[in-house]
Amino acid sequence: MYQSSKQSNLRNHSWLAFFDGDEFLVLKKHKNIVDLLEATAPEGSNVGAVGINWLFFGTSGRDFYQPLPVTKRFQHREEDVNQHTKSIVRITVGGPCMDPHQFILKDGAVKVDTAGKHFSGPFNINGPSDVAVLHHYYWKSQAEWAQKFATPRNDNGELRQKRFPFYPTESSAGQVLDTSAWEFLKKAVPKYNIYDDRVFDTW
Repeated sequence: MYQSSKQSNLRNHSWLAFFDGDEFLVLKKHKNIVDLLEATAPEGSNVGAVGINWLFFGTSGRDFYQPLPVTKRFQHREEDVNQHTKSIVRITVGGPCMDPHQFILKDGAVKVDTAGKHFSGPFNINGPSDVAVLHHYYWKSQAEWAQKFATPRNDNGELRQKRFPFYPTESSAGQVLDTSAWEFLKKAVPKYNIYDDRVFDTW
């Protein structure tokens, strides 16, 4: 899936962000992703990929799906940055996809984090979160978690392995309140402010 996406966009774009549908990029110091890339991987540099660390968001104590934006419903996360990264890859030097977390880079290109540190592989231990971070809404609500494991994966058609408890635990609710993704969305698309009306708190 990742490799076919890269090929289909080869002629139309310079970069591709290989993020999943439950991952949301939150920018802390830039207005948009173009500004982020110009600062982190300027044209003419040997930077071929920018790795962004995950922040895991939990259930926020919610049991069921609600027809509200994900970034509004789930605003509690783990305390520490997760070591896993996802990449924004410069198409001209991006090679085969090893897995969703890492790509082979060509022509001596390197992968960096938003602090400019070189690293390779899927992990960036103690990676930065002050410039950009990828919010990963892995759990969602209890009901959505159950549905996730009852539904075959999109990439291989197989059911997911239950590496975590089927029923979300107290720790999976999230320990730290973090509204940054929600605030970022409202600033970018002001119409979403309507969901802060107290009437939606009863849904």
